[in-house]
Amino acid sequence: MSLNDAVAQRLAMIAKLQDLLGFDRFRAISNERASRAVEGLSVDVAELAKDKKRLLDIDGIGPKIADKIIEFVETGRMSELDELSQQVPAGVLKMMEIPGLGPKTASLLWKTKGIDSVPRLKQAIEQGELLDVPRLGEKSIARLKESIELVEQGQKRVPLGIALPIAEEFVRAMERVPHV
Repeated sequence: MSLNDAVAQRLAMIAKLQDLLGFDRFRAISNERASRAVEGLSVDVAELAKDKKRLLDIDGIGPKIADKIIEFVETGRMSELDELSQQVPAGVLKMMEIPGLGPKTASLLWKTKGIDSVPRLKQAIEQGELLDVPRLGEKSIARLKESIELVEQGQKRVPLGIALPIAEEFVRAMERVPHV
């Protein structure tokens, strides 16, 4: 992973954590914008971090975010990310990896129902505990359940004896396609 990707990833995580913790939405948006800006850079952010003014010349990066980038380039850490991460259970962050479950809903489930992990979320769905959660109707809960199942299926390994013949058939089919 490039340094630019690492910085962009951390700024995006700060934005997610700020959303989870109920920070001012504009702070989260500014971190998201800076994350995209760093991700799209054609030069190494470490080179730019040598001169704060060069960072500030990038659209979407203000003084505070420039300081975070410089801190990461110099130390390999972002203290704000460390501080925010300590306030949120790791399982809540894992929940946000489920398609359709964003920071606001994850925060709502965590703060109102004490749901702080994917297994606990599955249990709450099975026991019908989410029906009284605002913004979560039966359809939303059903989609959430499907998303969890999809994520879990994607994490399972397929035995080589099953996967290899499928892969070989795919290769044979692709070889029959002109220009491939």
